[in-house]
Amino acid sequence: MISIIPVNTKVRSKLLMKVSKLADEDDLILGNTALYTFSGDSLYALLRDQEVLGFIQYYTKKKKPEITIHRICVRQDCRRLGYGKLLLQVLMTECLSTHIQLMRLKCPVGIPANHFYESTGFTFKGPELARTGRALNCWELVVTKQGAGHEDQKENS
Repeated sequence: MISIIPVNTKVRSKLLMKVSKLADEDDLILGNTALYTFSGDSLYALLRDQEVLGFIQYYTKKKKPEITIHRICVRQDCRRLGYGKLLLQVLMTECLSTHIQLMRLKCPVGIPANHFYESTGFTFKGPELARTGRALNCWELVVTKQGAGHEDQKENS
């Protein structure tokens, strides 16, 4: 059974350790060298029978009604099964319930995740250089009820 649950990033738990392990494995694939931290961020974990299949990590800005997504990660063997979209839908639903209308993120140029963001409705806002010198694509998504998968979503006829 698939479930998505919030994870308290302030308490070192078995679940947070499992999410951290997945993040570290993903870093190796992407070539990231820094250990990833969840400090101060919010996190949802995607589970199947207590096994972590993915997560979405984000930060809610206090002065602006927007969310910055730091990372969406789905285990390699579980990609292209709709889990990334499911994680985004949970976050969009949270945005709607808290009156947040904008999600932003930055993604390294040249990795497949850019295609995922485009296919899920994010708008490309332009390139940017990170402090490390790595080229990033900047993406934004205006959150709507239709995008969150609500029952009033219009179907393509």
